[in-house]
Amino acid sequence: TEMRAKPVQCGPKASLLELIEGAEEEALLGGVAEVVYEDGEKRQIPITMFANPMTKSWTIVEFHNPIEACVSAYGGSLDFDVNKYFNKDSSS
Repeated sequence: TEMRAKPVQCGPKASLLELIEGAEEEALLGGVAEVVYEDGEKRQIPITMFANPMTKSWTIVEFHNPIEACVSAYGGSLDFDVNKYFNKDSSS
């Protein structure tokens, strides 16, 4: 495996939650992830996945502190039939 980086959008938690509410996304699941910062420090960060089953939009948010949140991924085509997107057979 290799480490990869991608842009992560961070900003005020309140503003982000307003956008999520405007998209009518609701919290579907949550967990705690280990995030490695640029200086190598590792922190345990709460993660929540928001989604709107009607529009099929979704957003994965990291909550770094009480006033800041970061979007690690967002998109559409939400589907709970994960076999469409995940195939254990690496030849496919």
